[in-house]
Amino acid sequence: MDTHRFLVREISKSVQSLHEENRAWAIYHGPSHTLKRLPDRATIIRTTDLHNILNINMQCKFALVEPNVTISDLVQKTLNHGLMPIVVPSFPSLTVGGCFAGTAAGSGSSKFGYFDQGVAWVEVVLADGRITRASRTRNVDLLEGLVGSLGTVGIVTLLQVRLVPAARFVEVEYFPIKGVGRLIEVLERAAKDTENDFVEGLMIGVVVVGRLFAKKGKEMVTFSNPHDRWFYMHALEAEKKIEKVRMLDYLFRHDRGAFCLGETCFGRIPFRPWTRWATDSAMREASLIRVVQELQWADHLVMQDVVVPVDAAAEVLDHLDSNMGRFPLALCPVRQWPENSVVMRPNPRSAELCMSITVRGWSDDSIKDAKKFRDQTREVEKKVYELGGIKWLYSRNYYSEEEFWNTYSKEDYDNLRSKYNAGYLPSVYHKSKTPDMPPRSRRAAKVKVKGFWNQVFTWSSVLAVRHRAQKT
Repeated sequence: MDTHRFLVREISKSVQSLHEENRAWAIYHGPSHTLKRLPDRATIIRTTDLHNILNINMQCKFALVEPNVTISDLVQKTLNHGLMPIVVPSFPSLTVGGCFAGTAAGSGSSKFGYFDQGVAWVEVVLADGRITRASRTRNVDLLEGLVGSLGTVGIVTLLQVRLVPAARFVEVEYFPIKGVGRLIEVLERAAKDTENDFVEGLMIGVVVVGRLFAKKGKEMVTFSNPHDRWFYMHALEAEKKIEKVRMLDYLFRHDRGAFCLGETCFGRIPFRPWTRWATDSAMREASLIRVVQELQWADHLVMQDVVVPVDAAAEVLDHLDSNMGRFPLALCPVRQWPENSVVMRPNPRSAELCMSITVRGWSDDSIKDAKKFRDQTREVEKKVYELGGIKWLYSRNYYSEEEFWNTYSKEDYDNLRSKYNAGYLPSVYHKSKTPDMPPRSRRAAKVKVKGFWNQVFTWSSVLAVRHRAQKT
């Protein structure tokens, strides 16, 4: 704890000095999942050393966690004590601070809502350098304002994360479904069943329900080994059946292939069990995100996560199908409490159950034409806003400033930043907006490709194949 206090004081001193000079700063916490090309900042506040779990309290069921601890590390340490966070996102390389600030969800969200709803309090370095805490009873507006604001209100340096009893295994049941309406109906019913600990849907079409299970089954199914099938492939071809899965394998079932993103790399390489085995080290989610960032694929690949009221989910899915084509989608019901006010997570319809929709894939139009990709993304943004939903802001965002603040309350956000002296920092709109830059084809020659797999995927990916086909 002494080391933690020292690091936080050093961050506080740096922030205070910059505040006195009225110089904006940016937070650097290490590798990020953002898909945006952020401008270079002359002043960086580094939080990379805040990566420890300081305490796991078994009696009170909470963990004191620094923000750069990965979800994988937190889950593994807490499972050793028979506990786990109330919501665990499916990608192990996500950080606790990122899940809090980025308002993450997971298949446990049908019971508990978003990850941040399991955070009891946070320690924060404010934009003027002061160190304070925000909890459910103290500085409540600050705690809620930090959610989804992407570090534009203050720097979170410590979180108390609520834990719940866990089991060693999960009993996973598959329900093959035909039709969008039927899929959403079954997901909604499964989310309301308190016996279900995890609920997820895959288009098209299966609903996957998980329940904590104490005893090991005779035949255990795994998803983390190089020879295993990727989870979405396994689930979409599953008949109605029940399987036993180790807890870690289930929680991080989408790590291999990053749901279905890894399939993008197999344009010239055959998509077969032996090629997935051979490329396994590059098919983990953290590796694939680096590939997307370094090869600048995010200008052409659809990588979006949206959340809308459950009664609007079918309309969003129809829009995605008609405008982008059909590719695998992951759906997770998300419990909402309309009385809880979060500035950067509006709920204009006061929905008690929403649907998170994960989109990964490409269409022939967007993969060849960056402008077409931009237009398609803009249409998704408009449709989601029209239906009372929001987009996660890690991805490509093309809102105009007026459209952005029609979705979120600028007045509440500005008042919060003014109260905590953060008005001199770039706003969440400017931080999340994708800057206007030349299409990838005009700057491809400037991209420095490093690493063996990056070299391979530059030649082999669907993106490379489509671009070459366009030129010939």
